[in-house]
Amino acid sequence: RTMIALAAQYDLTLTIADVKSAYLNAPNDTGIKMLVSKTLAEFLFAHHPEWRSLSTKNGGIVVELKKALYGLKDSGRQWNLVLAQALKEQGLNQATWDKCLFVTTARDHDMPILTVLTNVDDLMILSRDQTTADELITRLEQQFGPMDVQRGDSLSYLGATIQQSGSGVSITCAGYERKLMEKFEVDGTADTPAPSSLTMKTLQEETTANVDITQYLSVVMSLMYLALRCRPDILTVVEALATSTQNPTEAGLKVAARCLRYINGSIGRGITFSRDVADRNIHLFADASYNCHADAKSQGGCVAYYAGGAIDYQSTKQKCVARSAYEAELIALDSAIERLLVLDFTLREILPTAEMPKLYQDNEAAILAAREGPKASLRSA
Repeated sequence: RTMIALAAQYDLTLTIADVKSAYLNAPNDTGIKMLVSKTLAEFLFAHHPEWRSLSTKNGGIVVELKKALYGLKDSGRQWNLVLAQALKEQGLNQATWDKCLFVTTARDHDMPILTVLTNVDDLMILSRDQTTADELITRLEQQFGPMDVQRGDSLSYLGATIQQSGSGVSITCAGYERKLMEKFEVDGTADTPAPSSLTMKTLQEETTANVDITQYLSVVMSLMYLALRCRPDILTVVEALATSTQNPTEAGLKVAARCLRYINGSIGRGITFSRDVADRNIHLFADASYNCHADAKSQGGCVAYYAGGAIDYQSTKQKCVARSAYEAELIALDSAIERLLVLDFTLREILPTAEMPKLYQDNEAAILAAREGPKASLRSA
């Protein structure tokens, strides 16, 4: 999302490239051996008759793998090393904070002329113009073979649709949302993902429902995937549902059904980054809900905005019991600062002149503690 926000903020070109059979481009030097089935062994014997003497009692053959295969523990790492080396040879440097981020040293008005974000075999390329991205893809194809390349205003990346326009760039998951509606046979709509009277304790303290836990998990995990992709508006509700996946309650079932109806009535809603936002700071808001869980723990959350859209967000149950609302807010603030530091340092590897981020908190004691230390806030309380 940060890459997409930068594309909107600085009017850059986005290109998506997919390396075919990526792992087969990586050598396997771990010495792993594999037993080949009799059927495949016969195919190998037809081309290499001298191998037949090496066959096992069952007619198969043991071979040593020379290339990385999908499913092996080290395959991802082996491929990452090969891809990283290939990108470095093209003049890109691997970032310190995010090893999947590569930035060229050549810049145009402080912005690198080429930035690449990798996700296994999917590459998101950010460039000043399409020609620069195409030149990189051409050089990579010489090493890895033909790649599936997406150009233009509408791109598909990791299940989400990236739509570019003159006013900005948006991320939506309309296709995935429609599949969910069909899968769970959703009928009707709702104005909100949960009723205003709902509390975490209600979901956790009610009687356990007599339902198929597998089905409940399927609904919650599907909604969680959607929330983390581009729907922060349902994240807190879905996270609350996830706390009772082992023992679903009647209230949880009703909320899950309502959340699906809410999605049905808002298909295509997502995150939009504007090209017209002059402010180039990261704005992060942190908050907490004190003692809202059945075990007396609190809920903490934060959301970071850049170019008018959410580039990062979180809503989680805190790991320890806070003794006051001030402590709950301070714990949430600490968690938010961790995420903010990663965002800020990563952004500065792309844009060294990035402005200082801004952090917002509405609890006066927590603000005072952050500025002067916890003793000051306790004295003021």
